[in-house]
Amino acid sequence: MSGIERIIESALNLIAKTGGNNQANIPAIITDETPAVDGGFGAGYAKRYSTRDLDAVGDDFSTSGDTHKAASAIISQTAPPQYFYVIKRGSPTAGVVELVFDAALIADNTVAGTVNGTAISVPYGTSNAATLTAIAAAIQALPEVATAVSDGTDTITITFESQYVPAVGTFTVTGGVSQAEAEAAITTPAVTIQDDIANAIAETDTNKWFLLVPTSTNKGAALAAAAKVETLGDRKMLLLHSTEVAIYAAGSTDLASKLKALNYKRTGLFYHDDSTEMVHCALAGVLMGKGPGKIQASLRTLVGVTAAPLTSAQLAILEGKNCNSYASIGYGPATLQGVQVNGIDTDAIRDTFYMLDELDLALYNSLTTQDKVEYNAVGAQKLQGVAKQKIGRMEDIGVLDPTYNNTFTVPDPTTLSEGEQTAGSFAECVLDAKHLKSGRKIKYTANVGV
Repeated sequence: MSGIERIIESALNLIAKTGGNNQANIPAIITDETPAVDGGFGAGYAKRYSTRDLDAVGDDFSTSGDTHKAASAIISQTAPPQYFYVIKRGSPTAGVVELVFDAALIADNTVAGTVNGTAISVPYGTSNAATLTAIAAAIQALPEVATAVSDGTDTITITFESQYVPAVGTFTVTGGVSQAEAEAAITTPAVTIQDDIANAIAETDTNKWFLLVPTSTNKGAALAAAAKVETLGDRKMLLLHSTEVAIYAAGSTDLASKLKALNYKRTGLFYHDDSTEMVHCALAGVLMGKGPGKIQASLRTLVGVTAAPLTSAQLAILEGKNCNSYASIGYGPATLQGVQVNGIDTDAIRDTFYMLDELDLALYNSLTTQDKVEYNAVGAQKLQGVAKQKIGRMEDIGVLDPTYNNTFTVPDPTTLSEGEQTAGSFAECVLDAKHLKSGRKIKYTANVGV
């Protein structure tokens, strides 16, 4: 956002119901590769490319590298978007955290805490030093941790795997006649993809993209990127890919399971056995080539992508984890299921973000271009009329379901709190709308006379 939130403040609640901004059409590749020389990036973080000029990407990056493959996947689709961006990453730095106890651990103590969401609980061993070593071993067993080393006295130094964002929760000591207190402190801040995304967002001249597609399949980078994009003030989306075989097996520690548990609405995930085919970038090329309301993410055919060899049982597991795939279904391969990690259709999120941007702009223009918007029931009706026009357009282009009573209600300001009235705020407005869902399946009964 660029200051509009001072005038227009909105909150999005996505509700499961029964039965103007061209940024919504621009993808951005975020790459681990370093461009040749500066690749035209200069001191910047992102660069725009035309989808008619893949050679320009080849000039800036290796033609055999992941950046070129990702760009090719976008460009190769039947009707790709006009442009895409490439965002270059800096060098990641592994985070280091020290866990320090203010006294020795004693008999009958139990030490418990969390590291990156995983619970750790270790009972007292034969000595303070032995217990610290056992705690360090439990921490080091986590996939996010490279090493965890005890000094034998009071400190455990935890070095995280590169790409992961460290998150050491509160460690407590219970039991025994006394309990030491523990404190975690970051000694080496991690530099991750979150920093790269923040840098790209801050670069206003190139912050014109909507859908972010990382070339990497690194699990730590994926989790970090998803966490960052979910918190952005800008309405953006993230599409990831992974080759982790645990995704299509029972379990809860794989990337898909972790993302589903986090219930992010802005992130979608694809499993594919061949990361070089950049299945997520291919879908980005398909989706971003059409306007909001014009295309669904499910059942798309992707140029240059082969079907992943998945069984029906494996597909069922993927679907249960809200993970997308590209697999053979009858007459040929297609994208399944076309959802975000929270289970909501990818096109529903994209369309909704577009609609909210358009609505925000329309309301903003109403307040800033009219000589005066009366702060009374008349002014409320004017704003409601502006929103009604925008809702009508969203119905016309296929974003909203025209059979649903889509409404935007602006209360009479005299019914609002004294604070809102003093501020001249048209508060407690409510948009009640339903996205026009896309079809995925046909069932029919054949009655044939013979």
